Amino acid sequence: MHYCATYYVMNSNRNKFEKLYKEVHSDLSRYCMSLERNPDQARDLMGDVILRAYERFDKLNDHTKFKSFLFSIAVNVRRELYRKKLNNEKYLESISEQNTTPIYGEDTRVYEVIHNLSKEQAEVFILFEMSDISLKDISIMTNTNISTVKTRLSRARNNLRKMLTQEFKKHITTF
Repeated sequence: MHYCATYYVMNSNRNKFEKLYKEVHSDLSRYCMSLERNPDQARDLMGDVILRAYERFDKLNDHTKFKSFLFSIAVNVRRELYRKKLNNEKYLESISEQNTTPIYGEDTRVYEVIHNLSKEQAEVFILFEMSDISLKDISIMTNTNISTVKTRLSRARNNLRKMLTQEFKKHITTF
């Protein structure tokens, strides 16, 4: 009897997780692609995020916060991977040769410009503008004061505006 009850709870949690994940899959996919820009690395990141989220799913009390829960894990996994890569000298040597494969038909130039922002500005901009996460949730996910999040978003928008204006002017003058 104990085995049956355990199996039922595990299966029920898996079904709930799958249902909630299907609703945010494309958002998480875009977010991981915007961070990694390399499809293989983005898929690896997604795999790590999904595994950790599933392992910790029973700790999520409010299923309406699933998207924030998932993106918080994505932020933390990405930071962890970033730290590991920084410690690896081979990564530092190959960073200039990084693959910039197009992002599933989207305009890669936008992502290239975003990656010219500081890491903190890019993170906030991608979470807010491209992944539709609230400022409050971003503040919680990044363990940062909400006013700092707002400042980073504002600076990211201003810097992007400047970079895109310069890019546009370059493009116009070449005609």
